Amino acid sequence: MKKVYFLVVLCCLVALPTLALGAGFPAKQITIDIGYAPGGSTDLVIRALAAETSKILGQPILITNSPGAAGNVSLGKIKSQKPDGYSLSAAPTANVYRIPHMQKTPFKASDLVPIGEFSQYQYGVAVRSDSPWKTWEDFIAYAKANPGKIKYSTAGIGTGQHLGMEYVAQKNGIKWTMVPFKGGVEASMAVLGGHVDAISQTTEFKDHVLAGKMRMLLAWNDKPLISFPNVPTAKQKGINVQVATGITLWAPKGIPQDVVETLATAFAKAAQTDAVKTVCLKFDMPNDFLGPKDVAALVRTQDKVMGDFIKSLGLGIYSKK
Repeated sequence: MKKVYFLVVLCCLVALPTLALGAGFPAKQITIDIGYAPGGSTDLVIRALAAETSKILGQPILITNSPGAAGNVSLGKIKSQKPDGYSLSAAPTANVYRIPHMQKTPFKASDLVPIGEFSQYQYGVAVRSDSPWKTWEDFIAYAKANPGKIKYSTAGIGTGQHLGMEYVAQKNGIKWTMVPFKGGVEASMAVLGGHVDAISQTTEFKDHVLAGKMRMLLAWNDKPLISFPNVPTAKQKGINVQVATGITLWAPKGIPQDVVETLATAFAKAAQTDAVKTVCLKFDMPNDFLGPKDVAALVRTQDKVMGDFIKSLGLGIYSKK
């Protein structure tokens, strides 16, 4: 009798993992916290992505916003969440390999696990249409001749669009001031309101350029933007700086690999829907997907590359000031 009882208990214990796995993931609502204010490129793309992924997974996906520190506030919050796949953060891939070289961050790369990178940001420099600067050369010439007079907006310290401007400043002996905002929408409004002279940012300014309220002077990406093929790129102007990064979903370390794979597969499928592609097109953003392993490899490589680059500029944690 005792032997039979022991075998029954043993069988139940062996079956527990199978029963847990059989319960399935996800079994409840997933939350994605976005590291920027509502209305910007990251926010709108992730909201569209979440809506389509919710249909695939059969569970609701709640969106919250924790703007601040160029997306780092959200990443700092997510690292302490339970690593079960129900709490994710949406922030630029470069926040994990670039910004830690610029400033102290509330997380380490080892605190986070990538689910996937779903699109790449497109960047540019724009000014108000009634400004005296018709070309990039006009803008640079004025900045050289008027040290300290130019103020430009971005969505945060240590972002690619910030580093690009500082690289140009150092190469040309320019002194200008970066004014950080919690998102690209606010950064754009600062230009339109005359509070700053220019914006170096992802393409939240696109509609204002198309409406004739702003003028785009430069595209930071290697290739011209889809909507502005005649705007010169940094590469064409001999500016040798890499500011590109993508939108990545992050989970706390310790998340089970099968949950990572389930999420990555669902989000990758959602990224190819017309609804998500339409929102990406609004910001000229491609739908290039990178899986968890590829993102992790990218972070390892770029941490060294960007560390050396920022150090060469004497910025961030390498500043001697």
